[in-house]
Amino acid sequence: MKINHINAFITAVTRIELNLNLKNLSKFCFELEKTKEKNKLSNIGGFQSKNIDLNNKNIQPLLKEINKYTNKTAKELYNFKNELQVSNIWANINRYKDFNLTHNHPFSILSGVFYVKVPKNSGNIAFINDFSIDEYVPDSLFNNFNNYNCKTWNLYSEENVMYIFPSWLKHVVGPNLSKEERISFSFNTKF
Repeated sequence: MKINHINAFITAVTRIELNLNLKNLSKFCFELEKTKEKNKLSNIGGFQSKNIDLNNKNIQPLLKEINKYTNKTAKELYNFKNELQVSNIWANINRYKDFNLTHNHPFSILSGVFYVKVPKNSGNIAFINDFSIDEYVPDSLFNNFNNYNCKTWNLYSEENVMYIFPSWLKHVVGPNLSKEERISFSFNTKF
């Protein structure tokens, strides 16, 4: 008798270690915050900038890396024929107890986050499994959690690291329990 396990649906999150000038990006984020022009989307507390002009010189090295790696991910995992481009990008500064509610990124294809400053205990990103496993099986019945049975998948927020994920994948960012700010850029891409 032959048994095969078929992965019916797979969702990948791509992790890329970059080598960008974090000092300059951090300074730029604080300059954006001083303008007091901000969005209120998924954030509870903290600062979330308006969309940054894609021609802004301060983010050109970051945009270059985002476009490079979102297209690499798009081709390798999704077999897209067309090139993706960043459609919007914004800065996030989360201070003590600031966090982001569960959300996704409608009207885009791949989204992501790039971490500029990540103090210890400043919160991680968690991806949410849309399959409501807990409505059928209580956690207590699992020996260990894995790709097939977990409700959330936690990834560490790390400086100079970018995560790319499908825009439809729900995620949440935990509260910053550090006395220092956590700084990141979030972005969306389209064809």
